[in-house]
Amino acid sequence: MSSAIRILHLEDDPADAALVKARLRAEGIECVFHRVENRDDFESALRSGGWDVVLADYQLPSYDGVTALKHAQQVAQEVPFIVVSGTLGEDAAIDCLTKGATDYVTKQKLTRLAPVVRRALHEVDGRRIRRKNEQEIALLSFALSNVRESAYLIDAEGRFEFVNDEACRSLGYSRAALLGMTVPEVDMDMPEEHWGAHWEELRTKRSLTFEGRHQTRDGEVRFVEVNANYFEYGGRPFNLALVRDITERKHAQEAVQKLSHVVDQSPVSVIVTDTLGAINYVNPKFCEVTGYSRDEVLGKNPRILKSGTMSEEVYVDLWRTLAARRDWRGELCNKRKDGSVYWELAVISPMVDAGGNVTNYIAVKEDITVRKRLENEMRASLHEKEILLKEIHHRVKNNLQIISSLLELEAGRHRDGAVRDAFVESHRRVRTMALVHEQLYSSTNLAQIDFGHHLTKIANELRSTYGRSGVTLVCDVEPLSVSVDNAIPCGLIVNELITNALKHAFVDRTDGTIRVSLRQVDPTHIEVVIGDDGVGLPSEHDLRSRSSMGMRLVGTLVEQLGAEMKTECAGGTVFTLKIPVGE
Repeated sequence: MSSAIRILHLEDDPADAALVKARLRAEGIECVFHRVENRDDFESALRSGGWDVVLADYQLPSYDGVTALKHAQQVAQEVPFIVVSGTLGEDAAIDCLTKGATDYVTKQKLTRLAPVVRRALHEVDGRRIRRKNEQEIALLSFALSNVRESAYLIDAEGRFEFVNDEACRSLGYSRAALLGMTVPEVDMDMPEEHWGAHWEELRTKRSLTFEGRHQTRDGEVRFVEVNANYFEYGGRPFNLALVRDITERKHAQEAVQKLSHVVDQSPVSVIVTDTLGAINYVNPKFCEVTGYSRDEVLGKNPRILKSGTMSEEVYVDLWRTLAARRDWRGELCNKRKDGSVYWELAVISPMVDAGGNVTNYIAVKEDITVRKRLENEMRASLHEKEILLKEIHHRVKNNLQIISSLLELEAGRHRDGAVRDAFVESHRRVRTMALVHEQLYSSTNLAQIDFGHHLTKIANELRSTYGRSGVTLVCDVEPLSVSVDNAIPCGLIVNELITNALKHAFVDRTDGTIRVSLRQVDPTHIEVVIGDDGVGLPSEHDLRSRSSMGMRLVGTLVEQLGAEMKTECAGGTVFTLKIPVGE
């Protein structure tokens, strides 16, 4: 060995340690020993570092080689760990090797120790050299893999002498294939007859930068930027060409040109301003709509278009939205150069650069003057129709109220109870229909009514009509909107069922409870429940067989509505109706 190796020896017997040292020196291994006997000293010495080899006894009074091996792998994994023990059996030796020991030697065969140590040190040196080479190869491979440009070494005849991986990848050829090709076979803008003049120009100027088109193995055309560099080596001239693929950039430029053409031909006005509001660009449509020429507005603020009819809050909201880097959408009433007023539907957006900074604002605006005029005309027409429809509902309600009052007066003229009851019930039915038109007249929605409110009003009026103040009325209804076509028959059904309960459910009683509930059971159906705690219906109850006109009317209306009705007669009577009302 050229220099002494440092050995950390875990051994509790000084005599055995001396024997190991003597054997190594006898074999020509210069070494410096440091013997430790316990766990604390071993782990402290191992942490200090600088050891070339660790020798460890397998079994010590308060420690063992397997535990020492485990700690050595955590602290100094690269240092060879050799077990030297007099009590090491075959199973124990295999266990140590399995757990990571470099080798093992029995004290009875110390002649093996020197070769084992030499081999372990040689393996460590080999690993270090391999690791260094691997690191250098990895670094070189990383550098080559991350080069963003294709590199070509070209001779005076245009043959490729060297190509890098990026060149092979970009053109789709293998390295061997490219090294058998020439520049004219790749560069579509460099035919063979032009190569001589190109080379002479490069030799004279020493470097050239130009754009070209390279064709890949698959026939795809890629736009490139070539940086050619002339030099001589070993008496031969060469061109080191660094080639950058600019296909995406060329496509982007083409896209910008197309976009510019689209904007110029756009049927909507386009305005671009800087962050202070000065106009940088307007398209021809803007000039057509406003009457201003491009030269008249460049550098000006768009406030020159203000008509003075818009609230300042609109502009405050506009700038607040843009300051938050959000798009602003809205309608603006502006003024042309000739003073005429026009309406625009505008979308104004901040333009942000790659660094996230707002550089400009772009406004896209559509002239909606004609549409606004038509909307105003339609709005006025609809308002007139709404007033007319409300008047119709009002008159229908009044006419029904007159009929209801006449029926009520006629009921008072008859002494026959059956006749009088028939007039009263007809009066209530007409009144129920009138309530629908009354609600529509006072509502802003002329197609639907709040059916929950309608049911509650019917129930309260019926209790008052029949003088059943002792009957408790419980209404649990949701505010559901129902069309007029459904509201009238549904209201008539509720009218008949509550009337029936008030007249017949509480025989010989002055008190009781009627419950009315309304809820939505699915997107197209509502559920109406009318229940009482009265005497109940007879078990053989059937709507169509009843002599009562009211109950027959209920059956007919249920069938017309396509509804479902269930009746429960235990402890009173409960009618449950599931009624289709559409979305």
